[in-house]
Amino acid sequence: MVVLHDAYGLTEPIEHCCRALARSGHVAVAPYLYYETGGKEFRPDNEETARAAMSLLAADDLAADIAGALDHLASRLGIPARATGALGVGETGPLATRAAAEHDLAAAVECDPLDESSAADAARAIRLLDARLP
Repeated sequence: MVVLHDAYGLTEPIEHCCRALARSGHVAVAPYLYYETGGKEFRPDNEETARAAMSLLAADDLAADIAGALDHLASRLGIPARATGALGVGETGPLATRAAAEHDLAAAVECDPLDESSAADAARAIRLLDARLP
């Protein structure tokens, strides 16, 4: 499973989601989309700054990040693209859908930004993914 973080970066809720996916039997890879810009994690009270940072990411760089995550799953773990899915959180929801189409993924799910106080968001996303995966 490729988990694409929202504008806030690789935050604790994204990490919790990856762990929840692992507990459900999935392998989760979350590429850090801000690494080329010396990125960081943004706090919810910096929503405008986080969205501005996300808007500066180049489409080619995002595509390369996803391809790299899929290559990692395939080459190191033997998981082909057709057996994995993409979870796009917040602004990256459409990116997950695009990745599924471009890489022939088994599933794509878009979800709202994950709440720091609720495991229900991650559980809902996992249920959606499980319903779409073969």
